[in-house]
Amino acid sequence: MIRKLHVGCALLLITSLFNLPMGYYTFLRLAVFLVSIFTLTQIKNHKNDNWFIGFFVIAVLFNPILPIHLNNKNIWSIIDLIVAVIFLLRSFKT
Repeated sequence: MIRKLHVGCALLLITSLFNLPMGYYTFLRLAVFLVSIFTLTQIKNHKNDNWFIGFFVIAVLFNPILPIHLNNKNIWSIIDLIVAVIFLLRSFKT
């Protein structure tokens, strides 16, 4: 199931590269945050600290409670692509 969540988030992140309404980006932020938190709970024993740190950073970056605002859409596009790759890589590891 977690593999499907990772692939789904990766697709949402790739889709976000298009010019979409603000509601989509709010949904994206919430979805990526929740899947990141769920992934963190699945990495209980922290055998690979790199995955734990990576998903912790993603959760902080996409958190809907205290959002990080970057005024440049190009920066968010790069971040979205990097995070999509991380989700895809993680989906192959599970």
